[in-house]
Amino acid sequence: MSFSGKITNMYKNKEKEKETKRKYRQEHKEKINDKQKKSHLKRRYGITFEQYNELLVQQGGVCAICLQPETSISPLSKVFKNLAIDHNHKNGEIRALLCSRCNTALGLFNDSALLLEAAKRYRLRY
Repeated sequence: MSFSGKITNMYKNKEKEKETKRKYRQEHKEKINDKQKKSHLKRRYGITFEQYNELLVQQGGVCAICLQPETSISPLSKVFKNLAIDHNHKNGEIRALLCSRCNTALGLFNDSALLLEAAKRYRLRY
């Protein structure tokens, strides 16, 4: 077989492999997503999926600040997002679960109690 023939076969094999992987991901989407979620929780926050669910049950399935369920929808999966894990960025300690809006708001205030108090005073004044 010539060199160009080998290259053509390698390309065909790569394309076939890509198609096989794409099919597998499509057929096992939920299983893959669950595995990724579990891995992310463990890697990023040091907790298991079961521990996350315990927090969720303790909070009644709602945000710890606004006491509402998550309303943001994931653009990829088109389903409601999970509540975010709010944590201390200095020591990693988990505080509670928050909806996307409350979590983003805290982040925009840089987790600063002083800024949050100033915003509260401003809001009460007007």
